[in-house]
Formats: sequence, C-alpha cells, structure tokens
Amino acid sequence: SRYHYTEFGEVPHFYLILPLDNKGIGIMKLTHLQEHLSLLERSKTDFSMIVVDIDHFKSVNDTYGHLVGDDVLSRLAQLMQQFSGERAVVTRYGGEEFVLVLPLATAEEGIYFAKELNKLIAAENFAEVGHITISLGVSTTCENCSVHQMFKKADDALYYAKKHGRNQAIHYNQLEI
Repeated sequence: SRYHYTEFGEVPHFYLILPLDNKGIGIMKLTHLQEHLSLLERSKTDFSMIVVDIDHFKSVNDTYGHLVGDDVLSRLAQLMQQFSGERAVVTRYGGEEFVLVLPLATAEEGIYFAKELNKLIAAENFAEVGHITISLGVSTTCENCSVHQMFKKADDALYYAKKHGRNQAIHYNQLEI
C-alpha cells in the first residue's frame, strides 16, 4: 500500500510515498491527491489545504523560455517538499499551481506554515531567474465542508492574495467578503 499510518493520539496521521509525476518533478500525481483527500474525508481527519501559485510565472516563460520555466517548477516543488518533510502532501495541480495538504493542521497552523513557506521561497535564488514569489491560499476543514468546498475556499483565498498584492499567504477565514 502507498499509505503509511502512524497513530497520533486518537486520529491517524497519513503521509504518502510520493511517485514521480510525468515531468519528473517528484511530487504526487493529481489522482493520488484525490485518493488521499478521500481517505482524509472518510476518516474525518481535520486538515488544512494550501493552493500555491507562482507570481508572474508567464513572464518567466516568456523571458527565459519553457525549459527554464520547467526548472523553476522543479526547484519550487523540491523546496516545498524539503520544507514540508512528512508534514504535508505536495502535488502539482496544473501549470504553475500546487496543492499542499497538511493533515491534522488547524487554521492557525495552516496559515503559519504557508507564511513560512512564502518567506522561504522569496529568499531562494533560482538559477537564471533570480528570485520569484508565490501567493498562497489556505483553507481548513469545517463542519459539513466537503473537500471540493475546501479547495474552492483555498482557491478564493489565493485569488484574493493575488488581487491584493501577491507574495503573501491568506487564509479563507481572513477574507473580507
């Protein structure tokens, strides 16, 4: 089985051995993320979800080419995995978007994690490109909230972060709706 379980109090803690995706980035495939989320949902395990988008990534591809853009994606995925360790599941969602799932993370832990990840990426020097920034949207499980609704909330928070200056992490609970 791909799933490994360890006891964490009364709630199982999940993490996955991550297969390589088709770009060799070394993160979980989207179908495995869906399986993982279904498992968390069925087990009623609380978690936080973070949607990450590289700010102004189109200009990276336009300026340096798609091969360099792919290198940036690979390096970003690597940094997110190193930073996360076994705390998070990291998945490339599409284009320059990634999803991280933090089992057992409260809203406070989810936003703290996202802000620290944001600082780490902003400080990193990417070969040929220099510094990049990311925007992050965070959501946390809530009563009667499906995984799909959680993703929508994290995505809404991401777009709020991008609309209000980029290079920041916002939890859905912080939105001024």
